[in-house]
This record gives sequence, C-alpha cells and structure tokens, in this order.
Amino acid sequence: TTVTIGTSNLTYKANAKDSNGPVAEIVAAGTTANLKATSQTVSLKCTDDVGVIAWYWGTNSSPADSDFTSVTSTTVWTKTNQAVTAAGTYYLICKDGGLGNTASNVSNKPSKTYIGYSVYNMRDKIAGTAGTYTTGNYDTVTSATNYIVPNGTKGKPSTLYTVPGTINTQVLYQGYNAAQPSSSNVSLTANDPEITITSGGKYSFWFNRKTYTLTLNKGTGITSTSGAGTYKWEQVVNIDATVTNGYTWVNWTTGSTTTQYSATKATTVTIGTSNLTYKANAIGNTYTATFYYNSNGTSGSTTVSSETVQCTVANTSGNCTVDIPDVVKNSVGTYNNTYVGLSTGTGNMTQAVAPSASTITLSANTPYYSIYRSAISIIRPGAASGTNSCATVTAYRNQWFSSTSAMAATVISTTNTGTTNSFSSVSGLFGTLSGFSTAVNNKTVTYPNITALKNSNATTAYAVTTKNNPYTIVYNSNT
Repeated sequence: TTVTIGTSNLTYKANAKDSNGPVAEIVAAGTTANLKATSQTVSLKCTDDVGVIAWYWGTNSSPADSDFTSVTSTTVWTKTNQAVTAAGTYYLICKDGGLGNTASNVSNKPSKTYIGYSVYNMRDKIAGTAGTYTTGNYDTVTSATNYIVPNGTKGKPSTLYTVPGTINTQVLYQGYNAAQPSSSNVSLTANDPEITITSGGKYSFWFNRKTYTLTLNKGTGITSTSGAGTYKWEQVVNIDATVTNGYTWVNWTTGSTTTQYSATKATTVTIGTSNLTYKANAIGNTYTATFYYNSNGTSGSTTVSSETVQCTVANTSGNCTVDIPDVVKNSVGTYNNTYVGLSTGTGNMTQAVAPSASTITLSANTPYYSIYRSAISIIRPGAASGTNSCATVTAYRNQWFSSTSAMAATVISTTNTGTTNSFSSVSGLFGTLSGFSTAVNNKTVTYPNITALKNSNATTAYAVTTKNNPYTIVYNSNT
C-alpha cells in the first residue's frame, strides 16, 4: 500500500492473521456395548497452531456466536465425557484467535448421529394364556422408550432385553418381535441373531413363568382331594379335601413330614420356586354306646345301671364295632325277667338289637335300653266246653329301662311263640272275671283287673269269677 507524508511524523504497525482454521475431531462417539443406555458419552478434541478460544457441541450445524463456549486460548483443547441424552445428529465446531485476538477462523464440522429405540419386556399373566403373545395375556413388566445408541449399532436380543421380575430364574425367554406389544398375537423369533438397531425401533421380548407341580395326597379318612395340578410360579391355588364319613378333619401337612401347613380344610397354596406336595389328614371318630339295664334281679327293684363302651373308626366304612357287655346280656330286670334285646329309645319296646347279638356297629353316639319279658301264668276256671276243669294261659309282660328310672311293666303284643297277644283280656272263662287272687281256692281278689296284674311282680295268678246265670236245659221238649 502507499502512505502520503503529511505535516507530522507517522508510525504504522504491520500485522498478520492466522490463515489456518482449527481442526475439530470426535475422538470417541459413545459405546455400542451399553445397548440399554439412556445417554452416551463422547470425547472431543480441537487443535490450532495459534490457539482455540471457543467450542460448540450440539445439533445446529450453523450455531450463533452466542452458542459457543469460550475457553482460554490453547493449541490443543479436549473435552471428555460429554453427555448425549437425546437422539439426533451432533456437530463439533471450534474457533481460533485471529487479528486482535478476535475469533477469525471456524473449524471443520465433524458430526455423529445417535438414534433412539424402545424395549418392552413382557411376562405372561398368571391368568393369561402362555404362548398367545398379546397384551391381554402378558404384562409389560419393564419398558424403556428412551434408549440411545450411535447410529449403525448392532447387537443380539439377549443383550437387549432385561429379564423381568426380581427372581429372574423363574421366567423363561420365548423370543422377540420388532414391534410394540398390542392386542394382536404375533410370531416370535426364538433364536438370538445379531440385528442392527434402527432409529425409532420397537423391540418386544416375551417371557413365560416357570410351572411347578402341586401334588395332594390322601391320608387316613380322606375320600378325595381337589386342587392338584401344574401351575405357574406365584399362582394362588385353592385346595380342599373330602373327609370320609366317620372321620374328623385334622390338617394339611407338608410333603411326607408331620409339619402342619394349614389346619383349614379349604385353603390356598401359593406356587413357589419348586414342586409342592401336601397331605390331607383326618382322624377316626370315637363313638360311645351307653347301655341302660337293671342289674338287680331282686323282685320289685327299680334300680337302673349303665355301661359305657367306646370304639374308634379305623376303616373306610365310617363306623366301628363295640361288644355288648355281658352284664347287659345277663341282666334280668326288675321282675327276674328274660333279656330279649335292646331298643334305641326311651319307652321304645321295638327291638333294635336281638338278644343273641354280641356286638353293635356304631356310626354315632347311641344309647341302648334293655328290653325284658316275663311270663304270668293265669289259672282260669272253666274251659270252652263249659266244664268245671281249669286251664292255664301264659301271658307276657314286658319291661324296659330308661336312663332315669325303671318303668312299670308295659305290655306289648308278644307271646312265647311270637304271635300277637295283646294281654288285654282272658278268654274262655267259666263265669265273669272279677279279679285275680294269689292262691288256689282263694277267692280274695288281690289284683282287681288285668292292668293291676300286669303292673305287679306276680308270676302266677288265679282268675276269680262270679257264677253265670243258671243254664237252661231242654230235655225231651221239657224245660
């Protein structure tokens, strides 16, 4: 250039500026090893023979001066662990110091693209149908929709999914598909091929719960059990048992031990991490037979005695057997009677147990009452022919014993031959019955009627009759 000399001395300074811009470099663009990362870290570097004084890292390829970050001038500038938290294309731009230490040169603009993708980890519901891969049958246990990796990253599904649940040994990987889970069933890729992560990609990984066997065994006194089968991990199962008639429920025990699992018959079991076995237990009922009888054969006694015998059910029939005590079978009752068996109700003369029986089968606590029969020989004057001869009729008086007293003699329709005899009258008398005496040729009435005789302890009685009106005899037409 030229200078025109004026009217004073002149001084000028010659200056030069840096003609070479800085060199920017992305040293490390993040890792492909950490496929399930929500951020990546990069390392940056800029060099300049004069000095780097500002830098920019972001998604704008032409940032404003205000977007740069100033640094102390240095020929080598580095930045490590710069975070990338969102998908996009990022640029590194640096400036150097020029004339008057003012930024004059801009570096090259290296860039790196990061892509985002989503992962869904699906586990079958307890009530869901395993193998039908829909959101109705599977829960989303874990998911991430903001994973980022450098563009072009490759990986295997086994490095992408996260085993759901806190007990990861209780699920089994089934496969994956490259889509977000939906209500539509999908086909899975079950192997583990290397795939290239795509921008905005969605990857669903499907897991099934492990299954275990629940075994229910029947102990003594158990007819059947319900609830055994194969179930999913963490499934709650209802179990129950049917107790055999004659037994009482006890408990469920664990495995082959006597350790109680539950005292409740209808209960639940939660499937854990192994096969389970429980046993239903019951105990045979103990039944009591109480025998009421008169052990004092003294005439007129009303003493009631009792014997109690127990047995415990030990078979599938639900009942057990007791021996009838000899003291019952050999008892004679109040009137030195004959033991003719047992009834099952107070005041009930119906024979429930024959006198020849030696045992009784019980299915409940049962009282038994001894039944007795005694004979009364009634000597009656006059036969059906109207002669003065005497005849004997044998009537039977029966008796039973309650738990509170020996009842008065009660007649039932029984004879020694087993035919009906109500013992309500004495037929074939010569004359009209006026009562019964206690001795032959004794016309003193001791028992005025049949009821009084039946309620007595007499074994022989004599019918006392009044004479009938004289017979009218017709002979040769003469009266």
